[in-house]
Amino acid sequence: MTLAIRRINLYKHGLGFFERAGQATASFALEFPRRAMDDALKSLAVIPEDAVVLGVAFETPPDRNPAAQRQPLAFDPPISGLLQAFAGSRAMIFIGERSVTGEIIGLETEEEKHLERALLAVSSEGGIELIPLAHITKVALLDDRAQADLEFALTERRRDTERATARVTLSQPSEVEVSYIAPTPAWRVSYRLLAKTVENDPEAREIFVQGWGLFDNTLEEDLENVELTLTAGMPVSFRYELHAPNTPERPLVRDEQRTVSAPVEFDAMPQLERAEVAMDYMMAAAPMKMEGIRLRKGRSAESFIDSAPAQATGEAKGALFAYKISTPVSVKRGESGMVSILNFKTRGSRELLYNPQKTGANPTASLRFKNQNLTLERGPCTILDNADYAGEAVVPFSPSGAEVILAFAVELGIKISSQVVQRSQTTKLSFKDSSLFMDIIEHQDTTYEALSQLEQDAVITLEHPRWYNSQLQQKPLEETLEFARYKLSAIAQKRTILTITETRLDTRYQDIRSLDAQTLQQFFAERLLDAATLKTLEGMQAKIYKISQLELELSHNQNEKSKVRQRMEDTRLNLVPLTSPQDVKLRQRLVTQLGTLEDAMQQLEQRDGLIETEKQKLEQEIDSIIKRL
Repeated sequence: MTLAIRRINLYKHGLGFFERAGQATASFALEFPRRAMDDALKSLAVIPEDAVVLGVAFETPPDRNPAAQRQPLAFDPPISGLLQAFAGSRAMIFIGERSVTGEIIGLETEEEKHLERALLAVSSEGGIELIPLAHITKVALLDDRAQADLEFALTERRRDTERATARVTLSQPSEVEVSYIAPTPAWRVSYRLLAKTVENDPEAREIFVQGWGLFDNTLEEDLENVELTLTAGMPVSFRYELHAPNTPERPLVRDEQRTVSAPVEFDAMPQLERAEVAMDYMMAAAPMKMEGIRLRKGRSAESFIDSAPAQATGEAKGALFAYKISTPVSVKRGESGMVSILNFKTRGSRELLYNPQKTGANPTASLRFKNQNLTLERGPCTILDNADYAGEAVVPFSPSGAEVILAFAVELGIKISSQVVQRSQTTKLSFKDSSLFMDIIEHQDTTYEALSQLEQDAVITLEHPRWYNSQLQQKPLEETLEFARYKLSAIAQKRTILTITETRLDTRYQDIRSLDAQTLQQFFAERLLDAATLKTLEGMQAKIYKISQLELELSHNQNEKSKVRQRMEDTRLNLVPLTSPQDVKLRQRLVTQLGTLEDAMQQLEQRDGLIETEKQKLEQEIDSIIKRL
């Protein structure tokens, strides 16, 4: 690079904004990692002070469409490969002291003793000459196109496969600023938190927070006195292929094939001739003084903040927040840096938090405080409670004013279990069409039992997961759509129980015809049905039962008719061979039997008809009852 980096803005999603500045010639080069070219071409801005930008040129990588790629010259093996590639070009071939001028036809090669046996075929004025490859000392290309192809191929071989160059042309030399975006490792943040117990309040805490930003220099140059900004948030960003060309495939339309038809002859017709035509943020909070709180060896708590004053000032930028490092940064190539980006103090509390979906059987020791005028990026946090290491947590992304809860240790001295019991109560019945609608109040009792083995009483903040679309019967301290918080006092060396009841209204429906006697009696006992309605429904049930009995009889008759039909068929078959005088009595008996079977079939069919008529009458009576309901 001919221009030095003056400013860098790093983002959490693996992107960096770079700004370079300096005196530039009328034509200067910018080098980028090849993988960064798409982003660089998408964002490159060149601002000269005393000139105008005439253009930007950059190398053309291979076309993403394989069909559009030009076949490169072969360099393997170097001599024979090139000579084969230049078949058809005119050249002057030097063999010792003499030379041959002509058109290269090709190279005859053999696998064994390649250089000794290979022959170059050249068409010259004297005919086709075969020249041993081992005897050739020089080849001069006489075709301008062939010479240009050779120079292009050599340039491609010299090209760095990992780097790419963009050449900027100005109208004249000038001071210039260049900016662009490029992929870069995401910056990280880590926190140190010191919590001190407030006198006369064992749960209250004075909280001191330090934040350190970590970044890496993966560029191929040292960073000297660079203005650095670390931006929190998530700007929209994407890759767009601009560097490599892409020749789209197009449909191939071929020329219409036309052929000349042979002469067509027709037979003559008398007196008649007929023809047939056929698509940033940080507010550098000044260290806040705290009186009366001391660390070990007589050091005051504010020395924790004073030990690493913030080197950044903050600025809100819409949805983003920038930590702008106030002093220039210098980091060697291949090294990483770490700067203090924030420090502040606030007031908070230490508490035991329990959520059955997150913390298992034990509550966690947690610190809760309100984020004061800062945007905190997500990152790990080491926690010191009263100057001793207490555990670690992850600070979530927290805008200004948001509450921060850091769970840093598991309290093994308290074990919590829970049991859920559900019950329901029908409160109202209503009839519509052929359905019975039931308004039901559902109850869910969640009982939490805390067993404490601690020597002192403790208070647990219990996060109770909300039952969907329910109402809490006990007023919570805090609540969201997902959970409600309650205080649970864990008595030392005892069991403590807290029951949370939730209710919700549900509506269910059931086909009136499917109601059974037991259900009706239960509704009547619960005063959901009056005596008249109960009697009507019981009468309907009797009719439904009668219909079921008739359907059983129809099924029985169907089986009987099948048996009679089979016996009638067998009797007819037995009558066929009885034609002699000796068979008269047997024939008469079978005929009588056949008549009896036909009478039985007729009676069964008549009964079926009566049953169907009775079923229809009962169905009409049931429909009438349902309409009255």
